[in-house]
Amino acid sequence: MTLFYEITISMKTLFLTLNFVFIVSFSFSQKDENSLLYEITGNGLTKPSYLYGTMHVSQKIAFYLTDEFFKAFNSCNMVSMESNPETMLQEWLKEMKESTLYDGYADYTRSSYNQKDLYNSFAVYPPSINDYRFLISADHRLLNGLLYRYDNLYSSRDFQENTYLDLFLYQAANKTGKKCAYLENPDTTFRFYLLSMVRDEEEKNIDYKELFDGKTPNEILEDAYRRGDLKLIDSLTRISSSQNSIKYMLVERNKIMVAEMIKLMKSNTLFTGVGVAHLPGKDGLISLLRQHGYNVKAVIGKVSKKSSSQMEKIKQTFIFPILQSQTTPDGFITVELPSSLIQLPSQADFKSYVSPDIVNGAYYSITRKSIYGSIFKRSQQDLMRSIDSVLYELIPGKILSKNIITESGFPGLEIFNKTLSGDYQRIKIFVTPMEIIVFKIIGIGSYAESKEALKSLNSFKFHIEKIWKEYNLPNSGLSLNLPANAIIGNFTEEWDKISESKKIQSFDYSDSSYFLSMKEILNDFNYIEEDTFELNIIAEKYAKQLKFKLCDRKFEQFKNLPTLSFKMINSDSTITIYNKVVICGPHYYLFSVVSSNKEKLDRFFNDIKFIPLLNDGKPLFFSDTI
Repeated sequence: MTLFYEITISMKTLFLTLNFVFIVSFSFSQKDENSLLYEITGNGLTKPSYLYGTMHVSQKIAFYLTDEFFKAFNSCNMVSMESNPETMLQEWLKEMKESTLYDGYADYTRSSYNQKDLYNSFAVYPPSINDYRFLISADHRLLNGLLYRYDNLYSSRDFQENTYLDLFLYQAANKTGKKCAYLENPDTTFRFYLLSMVRDEEEKNIDYKELFDGKTPNEILEDAYRRGDLKLIDSLTRISSSQNSIKYMLVERNKIMVAEMIKLMKSNTLFTGVGVAHLPGKDGLISLLRQHGYNVKAVIGKVSKKSSSQMEKIKQTFIFPILQSQTTPDGFITVELPSSLIQLPSQADFKSYVSPDIVNGAYYSITRKSIYGSIFKRSQQDLMRSIDSVLYELIPGKILSKNIITESGFPGLEIFNKTLSGDYQRIKIFVTPMEIIVFKIIGIGSYAESKEALKSLNSFKFHIEKIWKEYNLPNSGLSLNLPANAIIGNFTEEWDKISESKKIQSFDYSDSSYFLSMKEILNDFNYIEEDTFELNIIAEKYAKQLKFKLCDRKFEQFKNLPTLSFKMINSDSTITIYNKVVICGPHYYLFSVVSSNKEKLDRFFNDIKFIPLLNDGKPLFFSDTI
């Protein structure tokens, strides 16, 4: 099971809800000894193939890999697993969009449901220490699920390996020159997951404490996995599985897996690693292979210095990909990376991108945070000093070197550090007029010391366009003429197709003019305020939040829409912000400009266009995936 919803839950919940609970009741052959490794012969095979039951976790319990495990692994020319790690992140993002299970999605697309929410929603804030921490110290949660599966229940990495067992098999295959194959289609698996969520007519109500004499199901499962006791795993999990879970997450998927295994074994010696729940039972892979005429027998082994040494050798080996130039969607940043640059959903005012190096368990990330420096009168140098003052708290482990740098005139810092677990990291931090931008290279052990990592670090460049261009934003109902390199919302390209870009901002490098557009929605059919009242309240709340003086208010019709134009001046009269609040049906827009150039000020406002959200007016038809 490799869908995205596995990755953030605890080890206990992971075992119970995703790996083991989908095991169906069956009678397991009494001739089979306890084992996780099985040899497949007969039915025309000239050499044995192998099947291994994994745990999708990084805890050491999953890594009792025996001499016989590595002997079997080394004898095969192909490794197969449930899904392709190289496309897993893209599949997760696709599933998140389709299912709306991502917990931030509702925040990104929500509409304001009452006046209070609406009036307070037009706000911007300067970066805080917590923002610095998120930029520099935090990792996007999807990366842990993709590369590591570290469990928060374990307080130290000393109790976990550097990755989960399934990904270790993929990495080992690539590092030893083996081919890889994948047994499932992610769209089909996701459809099965949705079907498995349909409740049974009669739900089970089990007192586990009474059933297991005070032991937790997790304790029983761990002990069964250590012994390779598939019968016990089945007996335990059978009682906690819904019938739909059994049918769609085991039975149907097992049919697909075994068909693909049979096809692959015709021309390859195959080592297959899948979740241990898929092995036993009358509908399990072992039984299905036997039904197709194969001989399947348990392989008993033990862990020795030899097997431990081979596992360590694989972990310490790096196979570096060829770096290729990648550019952020707005064209502002270019850098050489090991894989495509993928934009991730992020919290408000942040943008996150990642380029994983799956084979080596590393990733390259770019994280960006809007700073609204033109509004809060915070210079780039001032913000850099503020960041530098707390680096000791934010950089993991020991800072080995810290150098002041510049790129395209932007001040920056380059940091080389070593974590307490012995992993080297490289970090670049820049402050532009609109953003703090952090580029990180994170890997296991000495990965970040490599010449490839250093080449990527040195290739990081900014591309500044000193022209104006038109930005058509149909999901926001806007067309704006802005200086290039505008920052548009915090959505990925795919998510923008179903959600509006609430904030758009841009900066003119020729004279430091700054432009900001914000949007909110109010769908309130119970109580309708006067337009003049709402426009006034929004302006007053906005000025109060920024601690600016509100002046020169004027009601008008702008583009034939009710509008309040006003100015705001800061306490020392050094910053003047020119604003318009516009109501367009349920859509509320606030436009702000900081500029001493009247020509550009007028150009921005005059070129604003409000466009229909559904341009053709035709109904849209959707079909679900089931």
